[in-house]
Amino acid sequence: MSKPRVTTDEQCQELADWYMTLQSMGTVRHKAAELGISVCAVYDAIKRGLSQPTAGQRFKLNEYERGVSRETLSTEDVA
Repeated sequence: MSKPRVTTDEQCQELADWYMTLQSMGTVRHKAAELGISVCAVYDAIKRGLSQPTAGQRFKLNEYERGVSRETLSTEDVA
């Protein structure tokens, strides 16, 4: 089960804008500390703001694809 999101959609967009334009010259670690969230949560929020899959979504997709490919291989072995 995944953890609940710690940022709003608006914060995700704001973080994505910050990341892309580098208006704030601080590091990601500094921004995370400023917001009181983890570095991973900042990166996930940035990805959501960029409409890209987060680390958790990529992990789940990879696991699903592995399961499908294993299932396909096992049904081919039976035939």
